[in-house]
Amino acid sequence: MSAWLPVGGSVPGSGGPPPTPDADANSIWTSLIHDAGVAVMILDANATILYANDRAHECLGVRPGPVVGLNYADAAPTDAGRERTDLVRRVASTGQSVVLENTVAGCRRRTALRLLPGDPPRVLMVCRPAYAEPIRDKAHAAEYVEAKNHERGDLDTLTPREIEILRLIGKGLATSEIAKALHRSEKTVEWHRVSIGNKLRVSNRVELARIAIRAGIVGISDDALALPT
Repeated sequence: MSAWLPVGGSVPGSGGPPPTPDADANSIWTSLIHDAGVAVMILDANATILYANDRAHECLGVRPGPVVGLNYADAAPTDAGRERTDLVRRVASTGQSVVLENTVAGCRRRTALRLLPGDPPRVLMVCRPAYAEPIRDKAHAAEYVEAKNHERGDLDTLTPREIEILRLIGKGLATSEIAKALHRSEKTVEWHRVSIGNKLRVSNRVELARIAIRAGIVGISDDALALPT
C-alpha cells in the first residue's frame, strides 16, 4: 500500500490515489477507502490530516466539510478528538501501533493507528464499528487502548440499571428471562424497557437490541463502558 504514497509530499485529499505501477497496492488501497466500509485517514507527525475518505466524518467524529490540512484536534474538537490527536503523535514518535476502543455517537468503534514507512513520519488511521470482541493479534504487536473519552449520545441518559437491561435485551433475553436474571418482577423489567425506549426514541425490542450491539455493550464490562452512576 505504501508504494504509491509520496515520500516527503502530501497525500491527495479526494478522488483516491494517483496512478501507480504497483497495481496490487493500488487495488488494495482503492478497496480499503471505497469498498470496505471503513474510515481511513492519513496524518502527519503533528496530527495534521493529509487524507480522509468519505467515511471519516461518520466513524471518526470529525466535523462535516473539507478536513484535509486541518489538525485532527481542530477537525474533531472534543475530548475524544484530542485523545486521538495525542495517540497519532505518539505513534509517529515511537512507531508503536495502537488499536483504540471507544464510543462515538453511541456506536462502539475500533480505530487502528499504524506508522507508514518513509520519511517524514505519517500515520495511517483506520476506523470501523467494533460490534464483536477485539481480535488480539500478537503477530502485529499493536497495543490495545481503551479510550478515556466516549461520546455515547442518548445512551448517557440511561441509568446503570437500564444499561444492564439493554445489554440483556441485546443478548436476546426475553422479559421473563431478564426478570429472573436480575431478581426483579416482569412488570419492573417491562417498565424499564419502556423507559429505555422513550429515552432512545425507539419502540420495539429489535431496535433496542440493535442499539445495544452497535454500542458494544453486549459483550463488554461496566468498567470498560464507564457507566454513569
